[in-house]
Amino acid sequence: MHVAAEIGFWESPRVKRFCALTKDLGAGRYMMKLRELAILHHEDGQLEEEKPADLAAYVNWPGRPARLIELLVRVGFLLRGPLRLAGWDGPGDENGRYIAQRRYWRERKAEKRALERERQLAELRFAVGEQLNDNGVSNGHLMDVPFLSHGHPIDGGSPPSSPPSSQRAARRVSAAARVRRAPPEPPQRGGAREASPEGRNRAGRKALNVPWEWFAATYPKLQSPERCEELWAGLSDQERLHCQAVLPLQMASGRWRNERYIPFSDKYLSKKQFLAMRPPPPEKPPEKPRKKTTQELEAEAWNNRVNAMRIELSRKLRDRRMDYYQASAIAGQAIEELETLDGVDLEALAERLIHSPPP
Repeated sequence: MHVAAEIGFWESPRVKRFCALTKDLGAGRYMMKLRELAILHHEDGQLEEEKPADLAAYVNWPGRPARLIELLVRVGFLLRGPLRLAGWDGPGDENGRYIAQRRYWRERKAEKRALERERQLAELRFAVGEQLNDNGVSNGHLMDVPFLSHGHPIDGGSPPSSPPSSQRAARRVSAAARVRRAPPEPPQRGGAREASPEGRNRAGRKALNVPWEWFAATYPKLQSPERCEELWAGLSDQERLHCQAVLPLQMASGRWRNERYIPFSDKYLSKKQFLAMRPPPPEKPPEKPRKKTTQELEAEAWNNRVNAMRIELSRKLRDRRMDYYQASAIAGQAIEELETLDGVDLEALAERLIHSPPP
């Protein structure tokens, strides 16, 4: 926000005096907040309409509101009868020049918008060939006044031979045609309309692989539905599928959780902002477990049997006061040296290993 102050404002006697009275070296910020309030809502500098409590709340004054007004009047920043800012819009004050510039540009923009609206209505009357009121609504009968060219009258009142060539006028013609078109038939029982063999629905439009109704119901910030429908129809089938895949992900992203960062639908489609995100990879079907062969099953059974005998022999050695790690190593080495696992007496083997362990 632009808040101007004269040169040396922070070193002026009234600011220093106000800081001394409030015992706050940064008390000049309350004066600047009052200047900001006047620029935004009281361009004449009159604060009589504001209550002292409202002024104190706006500048975040910690004390009593009446005390704030009393101190500002004492130092000469405010004047009573009515309550106003001292020296506002006077010689050397930049806020008056800034307010005059704002007022000037505000009037210029209002005039520009009015001229733009008149030009758009003239183009629409020219394109549709009907009389329209100031709101752009047809009166229901053809024009009985001469047509207008691009800024020059035409004698005789006959329309020009060639239609307007600008894309904006062509879009308005399409929009007007859709308004005058009869409403489409309701969908059949059991779901959406069935596409004809030529690939078109009953309304005569090309059947899309992703319908426009899905985007209109899904997008959170829909604007200009007619233009968006044209943009949606102009996308390729691959782009519509891409948008259908990434739009839910973009809506769930952290940036789109704040509504101010969500683009309007017409900008989203015209600039194809959905292409900025890659679609998620397709889910792979779960792999079926491979059936083991007979050799693999036999080897697995042999390993399980060897491990079980090794564990049991190690436990028997530990029961005979042998160290845990030594028992595990000796049991593993003894099991590997056996020629066969059938008919092995683990008790006798443990006794033999206790008295004569392997090297």
